[in-house]
Amino acid sequence: MPFVKKHMIDHGTSFQRHFCTTALCCPSRVSLWTGRAAHNTNVTDVVSPHGGYPKFISQGLNDKYLPVWLQEAGYSTYYTGKLFNAHAVDTYDSPFAAGWTGSDFLLDPFTYWYMNSTYQRNREPPVSYEGQHSVDVLAKKAIDFLDEAYEAGKPFFLGVAPVAPHADIQSPAFRHGNHSNITEVTFGPPVPATRHAHLFQGAKVPRTPNFNPDKPSGGSWIRNLPQQGPDNVEYNDYFYAQRLRALQSVDEIVDALVRRLENLGILENTYLFYSTDNGYHIGQHRLNPSKQCSFEEDINIPLIVRGPGVPQNFATDIVTTHTDLAPTLLQIAGAPLRDDFDGLAIPLTRSDLDQAKDERHEHVTVEYWGFASNEGQEFDWYPKFITNNTYKALRVIGQSYNLHYQVWCNNEHELYDLTTDPGQMLNLLDPNERSGGTLLGLPLDKVVQRLDTLLFVLKSCRAQTCIYPWRELHPAGNVESLKDALSSRFDTFYDTETESIKFERCEMGYILDAEGAQYERRVPKLELRQDWHEWTLRHWRAPTSTPAAGSTLELLAARITDTENAVTLEPAVQVERILTMPSPDETTSLLHPDQNGHAPSADDAFGISPHEETPTKVSVIGDTSTDLEANKAVPDSSDAAEPPKTSTAALMRVAAVLMIGLFTSSADGSLVLATHPRIASEFNALEDSSWLFVSFLLGGVATQVLYAKLSDVYGRRVMLVFCYALFGIGCAIIGLSQSMWHAVLGRVLSGSGGSGMASLGMVLTTDLIPLRDVASWLGYINIVSTTGRSIGGPLGGFLADRVGWRWSFSGQAPLFAAAMVASILFIPNTKAPESQRAKTKGLKAWLSRIDLAGSLLLGAGALLFMLPLEIGGVKVPWTHPIIFGLFAAGILVLGIFVINEARWAENPAFPLRLIVHRDVSLSYITVCCIIGAQTSLMYFVPLYFQVTAGASNTLAGLHLVPAVVGNAVGGTGRYKAVILGASLLASTGYALLAIRWRGNTNWWESLYIVPGGFGSGMAGSAIFVSINAVVDPAHKAVATSGLQLAIPIGMLLGVTAGSAVMLDIVQKVLNNKLLEIGLSLESRTEIIKKSIGNVDYIQELPSTLKDIVISGYIVGLRSSFGTLIRITAQYATELTYVKVSF
Repeated sequence: MPFVKKHMIDHGTSFQRHFCTTALCCPSRVSLWTGRAAHNTNVTDVVSPHGGYPKFISQGLNDKYLPVWLQEAGYSTYYTGKLFNAHAVDTYDSPFAAGWTGSDFLLDPFTYWYMNSTYQRNREPPVSYEGQHSVDVLAKKAIDFLDEAYEAGKPFFLGVAPVAPHADIQSPAFRHGNHSNITEVTFGPPVPATRHAHLFQGAKVPRTPNFNPDKPSGGSWIRNLPQQGPDNVEYNDYFYAQRLRALQSVDEIVDALVRRLENLGILENTYLFYSTDNGYHIGQHRLNPSKQCSFEEDINIPLIVRGPGVPQNFATDIVTTHTDLAPTLLQIAGAPLRDDFDGLAIPLTRSDLDQAKDERHEHVTVEYWGFASNEGQEFDWYPKFITNNTYKALRVIGQSYNLHYQVWCNNEHELYDLTTDPGQMLNLLDPNERSGGTLLGLPLDKVVQRLDTLLFVLKSCRAQTCIYPWRELHPAGNVESLKDALSSRFDTFYDTETESIKFERCEMGYILDAEGAQYERRVPKLELRQDWHEWTLRHWRAPTSTPAAGSTLELLAARITDTENAVTLEPAVQVERILTMPSPDETTSLLHPDQNGHAPSADDAFGISPHEETPTKVSVIGDTSTDLEANKAVPDSSDAAEPPKTSTAALMRVAAVLMIGLFTSSADGSLVLATHPRIASEFNALEDSSWLFVSFLLGGVATQVLYAKLSDVYGRRVMLVFCYALFGIGCAIIGLSQSMWHAVLGRVLSGSGGSGMASLGMVLTTDLIPLRDVASWLGYINIVSTTGRSIGGPLGGFLADRVGWRWSFSGQAPLFAAAMVASILFIPNTKAPESQRAKTKGLKAWLSRIDLAGSLLLGAGALLFMLPLEIGGVKVPWTHPIIFGLFAAGILVLGIFVINEARWAENPAFPLRLIVHRDVSLSYITVCCIIGAQTSLMYFVPLYFQVTAGASNTLAGLHLVPAVVGNAVGGTGRYKAVILGASLLASTGYALLAIRWRGNTNWWESLYIVPGGFGSGMAGSAIFVSINAVVDPAHKAVATSGLQLAIPIGMLLGVTAGSAVMLDIVQKVLNNKLLEIGLSLESRTEIIKKSIGNVDYIQELPSTLKDIVISGYIVGLRSSFGTLIRITAQYATELTYVKVSF
């Protein structure tokens, strides 16, 4: 085909690994037009009851396919040639095909009768073109439509679908109006135009190793075929040559269309796609001419694209399929993509193609139902139709492997390694020849296990599951390819928790109860919902299904108008086959939403027809409990995971128990803020006072994500009681501490318990409360936490002044004991449903759900990274090798943590895939900035007043109240616009602190800390709602835990960085000022050491030295306040990109 090479290959990109997903014209065309696999359109054949145009209509797809969507996007749409099988002279207007500005369709039963075709234009009656070559008739119609589209002046799509080089199909009965009589239908070689009949003399089918082999190959009925005799081979060679000749007319259409586009001046603004609806075998594996198999000859088909930005004379081996074409064309047209697409837009620019090599999926799902046809010579042993050709197949093509795996409906299996066996001659699973062995350097059974599980998911997948099936099996995001899945750390999962494909029986169509066990995406709390059916009816969004046509050689042209910057597309040439053969009545079907858009039932959500019983075999697969995902193909993230209804009284009891811990831990936080200078001064360690925060936060960081995972296994109540106990024990240790490091140990334990309390409280909130009501409940929670924080500072200061700071901590232990009892009585011990199933698999499978190593690595990495911030410039110089060594060790350990989560952990403590979600990652970063800024502020406020004014502990604690109140006010408002305003207000407040707090600060000026609290409260509440709105419901526990993890990390950064800045500047300022008054180095060192070690020492200094020390502190504190402005500006920028909706 010289014109295809000249106009398309030389000026475009060839996709060498493009596949159809069903090697039969009508199902393949429907997948092309809808972007959905055949098992989701339920158009699986060329004729009723399982396929053809009537099935397309009955499935409600006539207003849900590509031309309709393009018209909605402002395009004119034109089409000529074959649309669907059974689109016939007696069905074309029942109803008319929707979505076409202009159309001229080939109609059955004359579609494949080269010299007796019938076309039907727009809504006019059909017209016979007997005596004219079908492709020549079509060529003129295509050019006329192109001219019409150009003259209309709108973006346009033109599809041109010639029948060549399909077999010629005719019957004498057709001439007499008997269109249903197929007993006399005959298949013959394609009929070329007379001008091409002399070409390709002596052409033969390429004699590849799989051509009419001496040894049988394949499985099922194919393996029983005898070797073809000389006469049969000769006929097949003739058939092959006729196909080449017939294609020359198609080649001429390509030339005519390109030249017309060039003459009209729009060629460079037009996308052209050239493809086909299925492949074709002739003689390979002893097969006569036809398709319908899963061999490469049948499924690996041409796709060539030319257009703006598309590389010229370029070939790529990224994996693409026909389900990718509808998303691709809509993306080019600037139209929104649909949630129910089973395919992914194809990259078209060089940079996108290069990026896709590493990121695009490597699998192709191939499926087929019903008979196989013989379009060549008939024999007793090779009739016109062969039944029981139903199968599921899988192609997996990676950098180091090229595999084909297939399961027949009689449950025979095939596996081919195309790297060493490109002709697919050696079935590695042939029961007569199989002898174990290895594949890819691993035991063969292990590779088969992974492939079978993958195909098990794909055979009934929908939408994103079809694109990213490994993520469905491994929601943590640590498996994206077969290579990843073959890691030995997943052996337990595949050995204990996966299902194998097994058909119940062979059927002529997609009959669900014949398909065997079905993969089912887990739905949260399924076992708790007695009203599941009603809930599904209320909350499940009806899938938007859509089928469409494809053909055997299809050229799509698309045009971009200069003024509208939009694209116009057009399919153009095709080759195809049709068969009108009745099959047994359909007894069950895959239900679809009707044309009125009625929501499907609960059964519909899982692809179950109300006309059949729910399959008894349903397999639920997924390798981590907290990462179960509800079906992305159907539900909306905002309504797909409503918790089961809980009575108000029960909610109030749970809330009361949670608020005991929340109130006390909130009071503890501000209590320490108010008294940390006094506590540290008692141990002569004021410069180390930040460790009272850092140790608490590090204890939380090390265990934060662990609690969510443990609660999925052991239950929320058990872990909440444990956290209450841990916090209380930590408080008791602090109250009894005899040194600074005894207190630090207690803070570590309390920090661990506190992080679990916070995380589990949020998880329980979203367990029991619908997302739409979470914001309201957060307001109540804010009231309680605000009250605690408001009381904690003054109360802690009062106790420190009156009876000693130790009672502030010792008194918390009885409160947490009471909380433990209340938790046992009132908190539901909900857990992940599959945790019990994991326990039945054995201790190893159960314990593998907990990533202890990941949690320890995270805590160790955070400690190593924060330690130099604590000691730098205070204990050792910033340039000291210890500082660099600690930073390097921290980065190394955190790097190992990332590797552990990505590669080693069977069930990662934190799914790294969440981090690549923009809204999630920006939310985490924003929370770090918010909390870092506000915590740093609140840490230094009591110190400021104790140093500059000699304030008591009580008074220093009272100065925190405005910031706490500001946080509460912020937490009860509405969201995004106000958040951005609040962040600006917070920046203003921090600027006032840096400018106005000079040592004589009155109560009015102390209110400058209110805006910071306001901004952090507003943003914190909104981000929590945002996280729960955008992540999959099954990731809720870990995503919430990650948000809670970001809080202590932000606190760590805020306190350690602020403390480091403040102390470094204080020491430098004091050293310079003390030098100015003539003090010796020894005196300066002693004064500086004691000044940063004990606040009481400052008040005891002579007035001159006292003023110098206070002025040094003021400069240091104002510098730390200045950093808050930059932090706030950063999170304001990030918030503009975060989705805040629910």
